[in-house]
Amino acid sequence: MDIPNIYEWKHYKKLLIIPIILTIISFFYVFHIKTGIEFSGGTLITAPISKDIDVNKLKREILNSYNLVELDVRQTGSQLARGIYIQFAGERSLIAARDAFNRGDFATTIQICKAFTGELNVSGNSSEVAATYFSNANEKFKNSLIAFISEKTGTPISDFSIRDVGPSLGALFWEQAKNAIILAFIFIIVLVFLFFREAIVSLAVIQAAFFDVLIAAAFIAFMDMPLSLVTIAPLLMLIGYSVDSDIMLTDRILKRKTGTIYERAKSAFKTGITMTGTTIGAVSSLYLISTAVGIEVLSNISMILLVGLFADLISTWITNVSLVLWAAERKLKKKGRL
Repeated sequence: MDIPNIYEWKHYKKLLIIPIILTIISFFYVFHIKTGIEFSGGTLITAPISKDIDVNKLKREILNSYNLVELDVRQTGSQLARGIYIQFAGERSLIAARDAFNRGDFATTIQICKAFTGELNVSGNSSEVAATYFSNANEKFKNSLIAFISEKTGTPISDFSIRDVGPSLGALFWEQAKNAIILAFIFIIVLVFLFFREAIVSLAVIQAAFFDVLIAAAFIAFMDMPLSLVTIAPLLMLIGYSVDSDIMLTDRILKRKTGTIYERAKSAFKTGITMTGTTIGAVSSLYLISTAVGIEVLSNISMILLVGLFADLISTWITNVSLVLWAAERKLKKKGRL
């Protein structure tokens, strides 16, 4: 059965209210997105667990015993492969010790660290002594925390993995991630404009990619997932996918000569739905399998991609097609052919 051509409906632009509403809602969530330790700096502790745990209770117990900043405790994975995920910006006393060391106040650094290490037999200049005290204090704190979590969860200490990212390195990662996204958009605008020579078309392509990324980022915030190197990766993938479908649509409407522009839009719609539907099927399989076996990285990537792909259906086949048809209609009216 042949589907009706909605693009021949003279009021098809009214459908733009859908992406406008979604954009407004998404902006609200995006402003509340959290950054992971790769971007903000901090410590991440992970370990497999054999049974479900009360993460809120564990978080309260940790905070009652340790003065941690921005603590986040979550259970990850599925029934087949559970895990514990504990992230925090740092221990408040050790953060103060680090700040004192960075400003050259080595005496204060040593004094704070002695609460963790006791008196150490260390020789050298003030900087070297303070660095040794801080390193030992940090190590003792982590060992104590892991032992505490091990006791509460029943997970052997040997199963724990710990990762640190300094605040300066995190800031560098965040700057590089932002630059990568900005450069991607700039190159898209330039290449699309050079190919089609239409400002409206360039705007249409860039808005579609922006919309896909915005919706996916809002989903990350809604799910309370941290923005990290893992979650940045699918956002960049979505930019590439969006451009692919949008260029196919634009080329079909503006470059082809057979049929009316509305018939070409419908033809492009059929092709695009097939492309995106196939991709959604493949990514859905990846999500189901990775979730079942507890591969959190692949599960998160595929989940974000799925949301972005559904967003791409809206941005391409409502917003982008409306803008491209508008540009095509203007050309035809100037030539007196519409």
